Amino acid sequence: MNTNLTQKELNWRIARAKAHLAQIGNSQTFRKEIELTEKEAQKTGIEAYWKLQDKLSRELSNHLINYQGSSEATFFCLKLADILNGIETPEEKWYRIRENIKEFLNSDEDIPNSENLKKLTEEAIAENTMDGYYNLLKSFRQNYDELAKLKTEDGANNFLEKLTNVVYDRKEK
Repeated sequence: MNTNLTQKELNWRIARAKAHLAQIGNSQTFRKEIELTEKEAQKTGIEAYWKLQDKLSRELSNHLINYQGSSEATFFCLKLADILNGIETPEEKWYRIRENIKEFLNSDEDIPNSENLKKLTEEAIAENTMDGYYNLLKSFRQNYDELAKLKTEDGANNFLEKLTNVVYDRKEK
């Protein structure tokens, strides 16, 4: 396992794993295993989900095949492994990036103090598209003076750098 993951990244993977496992949660056999995994995860984190993935692929594979069918069971286990490894579909990636942008923008304390910047932010969040967020970043750069009045020059530069990293899904340095 990659030990360079942030807690946020681990939480994201666990949340996606939980959502994926919900597909089989109606089966009592799997529901019990999922509940045990969630309890164990409080101590061991994502490792508990790796153990469940292994168990589904081996010990519980016949149950899973009976529940979903052979090809669906195989796909289910592979998809869970992808989730735990942080492999995302393009749709999942864009969803995660949009959620990160909204979280970043909503956490800023200065933007609501500018009617113009607040309006631009609210419109981009309401649209919730990557094009809208790229345009918002461009708009913030065009309104640099207003941003600098709210945050100071260093604060504005720092904000734009962080927003750029979030929009383009870059790791902070």
